[in-house]
Amino acid sequence: MVCPSCHKDNLISGNDPTITEKSVETRATEITFKWTVDYPGMVSSVVEISQHEDMSEATRHGSETATNDKSFTVTVDGLNAHSTYYYHYVVWNSYFSKETEAKAVTTESNVPKVATLEVKDVTSTTATVTCEVIDDYGSEVTERGVCWSTTQDPTLEYNHINSGEGVGTYSITLSELQTGMLYHVRAYAKNSKGIAYGNDLHFKTGDSEIPTVTTSTITDIEWFSAIGGGEVTDDGDATVTERGICWSTSPDPDLSDSFASSGTGTGAFTVQMTELAVGTTYYVRAYAINSIGTSYGEPQSFTTKPLPQGAINGLFTINSNNDRVLFSKGNLQYSKSSNTWKFANNQWSTVGNAQDDNHRDLFGWGTSGWISGAMCYRPWDVSTNNADYYPGGDYHNDLTGNYAQADWGVFCPISNGGNQAGGIWRTLTKEEWIYVFNLRDTPSGLRFAKAQVNGVDGVILLPDDWSASIFGLNSVNSSGAFYNTNPLSSSQWTILQQNGAVFLPAAGYRYGNDINYNIVADSRGYYWSSSSQNSLASSVYFTGSNIYDDASLNPSQSHYRSNGLSVRLVYPVE
Repeated sequence: MVCPSCHKDNLISGNDPTITEKSVETRATEITFKWTVDYPGMVSSVVEISQHEDMSEATRHGSETATNDKSFTVTVDGLNAHSTYYYHYVVWNSYFSKETEAKAVTTESNVPKVATLEVKDVTSTTATVTCEVIDDYGSEVTERGVCWSTTQDPTLEYNHINSGEGVGTYSITLSELQTGMLYHVRAYAKNSKGIAYGNDLHFKTGDSEIPTVTTSTITDIEWFSAIGGGEVTDDGDATVTERGICWSTSPDPDLSDSFASSGTGTGAFTVQMTELAVGTTYYVRAYAINSIGTSYGEPQSFTTKPLPQGAINGLFTINSNNDRVLFSKGNLQYSKSSNTWKFANNQWSTVGNAQDDNHRDLFGWGTSGWISGAMCYRPWDVSTNNADYYPGGDYHNDLTGNYAQADWGVFCPISNGGNQAGGIWRTLTKEEWIYVFNLRDTPSGLRFAKAQVNGVDGVILLPDDWSASIFGLNSVNSSGAFYNTNPLSSSQWTILQQNGAVFLPAAGYRYGNDINYNIVADSRGYYWSSSSQNSLASSVYFTGSNIYDDASLNPSQSHYRSNGLSVRLVYPVE
């Protein structure tokens, strides 16, 4: 046999072998070559294929046995998809050897080549899988991801997550896995040729525990609120889905008591506790929840501030900024002989017709005793001239700002209201009175009701957190109701007061130049605001006498500053 590489041209006289290529059929990993040889004698013929254009390192494919059959078909497999190869045909016998010029041919694209590289960061419910699309073989990868199962070699028929497209490395975190479970995971990738899967890797999730949480020291303790919190230091190898604090007046509170949540996961957090009772000891524990269960931190205790002396324990919002106040436990009263200010012993108590030079509860506007620049500034001063009650001599000035000390609560030490001056009490402005009566957005929708308390006519103000289940009242929020709509005994009133209700008795008003006389006590109520209203001042006015068939309520009625009206002070809550 003659070696094809010898390239001899010893031919049968007059016959030159002709090699004709019939077809080249390419697939992803194989190529089928078909050719013919035109020669009268027996010949051998093969195809040689190489990855190099110079045909170096070529491999031979086909039978080297001489044959009279001049048609040849050879399939070369084990090739790389979407790769260029070079080939030529060789024919020979004992007299000659001939080869064709080298040609190039490219295999078809294939499904992508993808690998599952590693599984790391395994917890009781999560794991992170890193994969790589190594080659798309010329057909764009339109989807790639991870599939997993508790059985080997998972496919897209099982759980799977998409992670984009194209070649390259990607990572996916599996979540909501079962604890202590063996899982199998494989990468996958799709192109127009189909779906390819990577190698199978397996891992086992950890055994979870309930979280570890600590309870923080309680801060910002007020009358009705405080700040608590905690820190989740360990999630127990299972995601913390809720954390917060719970509190109670009994030790070791849990989620069956009052509680408030604050986010998820590990780390520190804070929560505000609201609607607490004044002067009350509470116990607090932080909590954290994962799929295993609920854990609690060690208990912390604190005591809310005691109720300020002279205040009622009901919160009232006075503006859209949610500023809140406590009302005093009675109308303001003054004794000239002892120069003493005090709150009435009961909310329904008034001096009424017993007003005299030594004992009174009806005052001209801004008569705290502070030298305000007005002619009438002391509680016993009287005049029928409104201009005598202008602080600073200007009717524009309110009992606020530079003239705040003309407000009784700011300037006067009140013996049963803390007995100190300096602004711990004050009078509501016109806008604040309007807000209290008409604009507060309380959960129950209830704000005020006219009533007779212990035989005294007046108006009940209901705190922000009032519930109709505490005590049923009639004609609530009705300005046109009569007092006798809600007749309450002193014992019934005690229930309302214990839950923060305020009673403004209808004490009438005083007019004229004599402090001892001209008291109009006819079931009408007048209460000063700290707001001027041109030459007059703004006041709350109400009546509800069925005898006179007169029932109305106006929280911003103009009134002569020279008249003596009731004063009910408030204590701002931080």
